[in-house]
Amino acid sequence: MSKHIKTKLSFRFECALEGCNKTYIANSSLHNFCTVKCQNKQWSIDNGRTCPGCGYVKSRSARANTLCKSCKTNELKKISKGEYLAQVSGRSGQQNMHSALRGLGRTWNKQILLEPCAHCGYNKHVQLAHKRPVSDFPDTALLEEINSPDNVIALCPNCHWEFDHPKE
Repeated sequence: MSKHIKTKLSFRFECALEGCNKTYIANSSLHNFCTVKCQNKQWSIDNGRTCPGCGYVKSRSARANTLCKSCKTNELKKISKGEYLAQVSGRSGQQNMHSALRGLGRTWNKQILLEPCAHCGYNKHVQLAHKRPVSDFPDTALLEEINSPDNVIALCPNCHWEFDHPKE
């Protein structure tokens, strides 16, 4: 229950959300909370809308007992290429499975995509290229290793094609 603090002009109350430490003037629609945001946060906590991995409080629309985006990413990085490809094998074809794996690389290395092409300097559009092809990694290699910043490079579409198809 909130605590009353007497001021010169009116009664102020402490927010009921643990750790908020803000005070507010009574407003019957918020029921002991300083803002709607604090009220929603407490509702999320009360209804299991917190990440079981790190305790992050998720929005009301999030599913209960599911990992937050950060914990999902950290969990994905620790699985092997073979395990991940088995999970996405419902999609048709080997190319689509490797495409999903490369998509994780783009998500995890967004900062590299802000750089210009490492070969020609073009900066309007770059793609993430794997220095060592995804297909060269064994099925036991971790996704973290395959999509490591040390194994990817920003290239424009033309340089990326030339990188993937070297002249012999």
